[in-house]
Amino acid sequence: MNKKLIELKEQAKEDLTFFYPEFNGVKGFSGTEDVFFISSKPSMGDFPPKSIKKAPMPARALIKFLGLLKKYGFANAHLTDIIKTRSDACNKINKLPKKEVELNLKILQDEIDLLKPKILVPVGSQVDTFLKHRKEIFKNVELWRGIERLNPKTKKEEWGTFIYHYSPAAAIKHKWREIKKDLQSIKEQLEEIKAKL
Repeated sequence: MNKKLIELKEQAKEDLTFFYPEFNGVKGFSGTEDVFFISSKPSMGDFPPKSIKKAPMPARALIKFLGLLKKYGFANAHLTDIIKTRSDACNKINKLPKKEVELNLKILQDEIDLLKPKILVPVGSQVDTFLKHRKEIFKNVELWRGIERLNPKTKKEEWGTFIYHYSPAAAIKHKWREIKKDLQSIKEQLEEIKAKL
């Protein structure tokens, strides 16, 4: 793992702090690729689970998501949360104490400053909505998500801003199809950005 990432991790460590571990060839928080996948916050569940077959749905959904990241060439992408502290799933970011949010945003800013990603990908609409009001965080990033997605009402292509969160998507097959299309789109965009360098 990048030495400075280890230092960041140690600064934030508490009993309930969670950082995506390396799993099945996907680097998680240790990833240093030019793409960040940013989720909202960890739940109280264990990961990796002791038994994959007996794992609860959120853990199985995360395993599936990590498998897709690997398949689409993002095994070394940086996976992180806005809030690193575990809490009940119903606790939305905007309901958490301001001091806790600001402390965690400082860590996220340090991650971005350290790894200098080309693309930030919000995982879920909550992250997208929250970070849109914190534009200073990604001011030096090449691309704040741009996926073309078909609008189901107008049937026209339009720019999306986030990929579906893997946990709710687990129960809805068409969302997994959207996640796959979005990952392919991000892969192509990253290749275009690298080709210009």
